[in-house]
Amino acid sequence: GEHRSWLLDDGDDPGLARLAERLGVGYLTRADRVGAKAGNINAALERTDGDIVVIFDLDHAPAPEFLERTLGHFRDPAVGFVQAMLTFENDDQSWIARAARETTLDFFNPVSVGMDRLGSATLIGSNALIRREALRSIGGYRPGLAEDLATSVELHADGRKSVYVAEPLAPGLAPADTRAWFTQQLKWARGVFEVMLTSFPRLWKRLGWGQRLSYAARMTYYWIGPVAIVHMGFTVGILLAGEKLARLDLRQYIVHILPLVVVAFAIRLTALACWRHRTVRMTPQWRAAFLVYATWPIYTLAWIMAVLRLPLGFRPTPKRSEARRQWNWLAPQMLASVLIAAAMVFGLTGARTTHAEILLLFCLLQAGPQIVLLWQSAKTTT
Repeated sequence: GEHRSWLLDDGDDPGLARLAERLGVGYLTRADRVGAKAGNINAALERTDGDIVVIFDLDHAPAPEFLERTLGHFRDPAVGFVQAMLTFENDDQSWIARAARETTLDFFNPVSVGMDRLGSATLIGSNALIRREALRSIGGYRPGLAEDLATSVELHADGRKSVYVAEPLAPGLAPADTRAWFTQQLKWARGVFEVMLTSFPRLWKRLGWGQRLSYAARMTYYWIGPVAIVHMGFTVGILLAGEKLARLDLRQYIVHILPLVVVAFAIRLTALACWRHRTVRMTPQWRAAFLVYATWPIYTLAWIMAVLRLPLGFRPTPKRSEARRQWNWLAPQMLASVLIAAAMVFGLTGARTTHAEILLLFCLLQAGPQIVLLWQSAKTTT
C-alpha cells in the first residue's frame, strides 16, 4: 500500500527542511517543545492518517526491505506494535562507541527474544512500528524520559500484543564519547526508574505474569550504580578504618560473591552465543562490562533523582564530540580511583591484613573499569 515519510522537528531547522525537500518527504514542525519526542509524535498523529506509524531516530538508516520484514505481523488485529532489532555501525569511531555497542548485544539478542516469548517485547524508540488506533486508545505516546518504555507498558496493559523482529534492519550510531554516553544513560536510567516507581505499579494488575517479570527485570538493571557505590564505599571504609575482624568478614563476602559474578557473566555469554543473529560477532564483552560499571555515578544519580522526584529535562544524545566538556563527567571516577588506591596501599600492606591477595583482586576489579574509562576518554579527547 501507499505510505508517506515525514521528518519531525520541534523547532524549525532550515537544514532539516532542505533535507526533507531533497528526499521528497514531508516536514512537520510545531510551535512548542512540550513532551519532546512524545510531543512530536502526538502532534504528527493529528496531522497524518496512516494506519501504521513507523518511527526512526535520525541516525538510523532503514534497509529497503524493512517494511516487508515487519508489516506482516499486523495481520493479527491484536498486535499493537512491532519492534525491530537495533544495531550500531560506528565501532571504529572510538573505544567508547565499540563498548557502547557491545552493551546492547545482550539486550537486543537473547533478552529481547526472551521478552518476546513472554509477550513483553518493548518499544525502543527507533525501528518501531505502531498501530495508530492502539496509540489513540491509550491517549497517545506517553511523555517522559523513557517515553518508549512507558508507552509499551500502557499498550500491554491495554491488552495489545507486541512482536520483536530479531533482524538488523536499520543500523544506527552508538554514543562515541563520554559526554554522549553519560547523557544518554542519565536520561534512560532516570526515565526507567520513573516508570518503575509510577506507572508500573499502577498497571501491575493489568499485565500478565510474563510481562510483570520482564518489566521488573528490565527496570532494575540500572541499580548496578547504587550497588557499585555501596561495594566501593564498604571496601574503602573497611581497608582504611576497619578492624581485622571486619577485613576477614569482607574477605568472606568476596569469596562468596566472586563465583556468583563469574557464573552470571558466563550465563550471559552462553545466552548470547545461543540466541544471537548470525551477523552478530561474539566478543568477550569486557569492554561493555567495564563501561557499564564505570557509569555508576550516572546510575546512582538517576536513582536519587527518581526517588526524590527531581526533574530532568529531555536531552537528545549528542552525536558530535566536544572534548573540552568530557572531563566534567569523570570527577567521581577519578575520586573513586584515588580512594581505592589509597585503601589498597594503607590496608593491604604490613602483617595486619590476612589473605591480602583476595582483597587486592577485589580492589583491582573495582578500580580497573574506571581507570580504563579515564584512559580511553583521554585518548578520545586528543
